[in-house]
Amino acid sequence: GEPATAQDPVESLDEVALIPPVSGGANQATLTVSGIQVAAVTAALVVANAFAEPAWFVAVLVGIGGLWAWDITGDDEPWRPFRLPILLAVLAGGLATYGFEVAELVPAGRGIGLGVAAGLAVIIALVAGVASPHNRNLVSLVSTVTVGLAATLAVGSLILVRIQTVQGQDLIWVFMVMVIIGKATAGLLARAKTPSLDPLTGAVLATVLAAVAASFVWDLNLISLFLVGIAVAIGLVAGISMGSLLRVGEVYLTDAVEGSLVALDGPVLAALVYAPLITLLL
Repeated sequence: GEPATAQDPVESLDEVALIPPVSGGANQATLTVSGIQVAAVTAALVVANAFAEPAWFVAVLVGIGGLWAWDITGDDEPWRPFRLPILLAVLAGGLATYGFEVAELVPAGRGIGLGVAAGLAVIIALVAGVASPHNRNLVSLVSTVTVGLAATLAVGSLILVRIQTVQGQDLIWVFMVMVIIGKATAGLLARAKTPSLDPLTGAVLATVLAAVAASFVWDLNLISLFLVGIAVAIGLVAGISMGSLLRVGEVYLTDAVEGSLVALDGPVLAALVYAPLITLLL
């Protein structure tokens, strides 16, 4: 997982990996299929949040959660999670979170829908393990529960922020600004290969600075949003490792692993912690 240059010495026990594996040669592409898909997903979320009615945002968010789950699952490797229960968990979890909050089935239990969503994700994964021999081994079951919970709670977290906070629409803008600036900074630094600032450190700094700037733009508490920015930045970095472990079975601190939506691995984990921190600090 450590970037190397052509001048680095290679010892007899070292392992050198070229990621992604390539052959032949061509001019550097300015756009990739992955980049176009991530841009489309981002644009869809921006447009959906612009509507005053949160149902549009919820529908698009559940769809994005399903697309990410589809991208990170679905082959026969033993560490890969099972696709169908995760897709069902995202759909059921999104509907449960939104339904409980909008219908106010339990007025005194704000956020109970998110707890129901988490429970559904675990139950669906366990039922799938019983029903399908393919998903019955421990590694596959654990990875299915992990991804199901991550996707469901990430979707549910942003739904709660959107519909249960006073400035819900603004807080979603803040989250998107932090994530977009953090990921864009990491990408630019990776291309520039700046020796004084690595992409992950740059992403963390950029995310926190974006949170500070957003506190002035949307008139939010500076200290609270600074702390939220730190947590979101940590989620962006930790999510890369989580995604690489689930995608290729090894931990890497880079987005250069297989998958069209690998750039969403970090934002998913960041979204997961966003609602609890917003509720606690703002």
